[in-house]
Amino acid sequence: MALKAAAAYLSTTQRLSTWKVTIPPCTNSSTNGDCALCDWSVPDSQCGGAKGPEGLQVYCNWRFVECRSKRVIALHMGEEGLSFSTLPAALANITMLETLDLSRNQVMGGTLPVEYSAYANLTAFRISGNVAGALPITYSAWIKLKVFEVTGTNLSGNIPTAYFASWTQLENFTIDGANISGHLPAPWSCLQLRMYMVQNTPVVSDSANLAWFLNPQAGSLTQMTILAVGRCHVGDAMSNRALTHSWCVQLLFSEP
Repeated sequence: MALKAAAAYLSTTQRLSTWKVTIPPCTNSSTNGDCALCDWSVPDSQCGGAKGPEGLQVYCNWRFVECRSKRVIALHMGEEGLSFSTLPAALANITMLETLDLSRNQVMGGTLPVEYSAYANLTAFRISGNVAGALPITYSAWIKLKVFEVTGTNLSGNIPTAYFASWTQLENFTIDGANISGHLPAPWSCLQLRMYMVQNTPVVSDSANLAWFLNPQAGSLTQMTILAVGRCHVGDAMSNRALTHSWCVQLLFSEP
């Protein structure tokens, strides 16, 4: 309920009308406690009810929630046009969370709560909005993380190198729009990495700190398909150099 309490506008509160203190987020009717996502294709009145004519599965009571064994494992709220004043630290109490998706919504302010570092099972983290402050280095504890997407924020500071040392299952790393500076950390331990996008933020690559993708070692990242460093300060480093890695099928590059 902490996220509903952080709703910035009445319209967001109304869209979370199925979130009620008197009703558990998951289900009481499934024998194993699992329930299906109740998205916008399902009327409010059917959330918590049977899914399909056979009734072999039920929808979760709360919209946007996915559960397993009566424990919330995911918040699928991406691209829903919701607005929140901040990201409440109390969300860390959802200890079994695997997916936190608030992408293409609007977080009006605040910071990224360090309390989220406790998500031991997190595999996907997607946030959009005017959150500020630094990227918490303690998020490196997310050792199961596969997707990290932070877009349209006011985040500052550097990208912690500890992320790429511990996120060994990472497939998608995206920072699009921020005030993050410093250099681009090398993702040498992320052998499953497919997308690396850091753009519209003033990171720097120069002759003293070459971008990692100019290092021949980058050829070891054989799963890579997209590299995007648009509107970053990497022009001098790129001059008179060519990417020769066979993995890069799409390169997006432009100066500020």
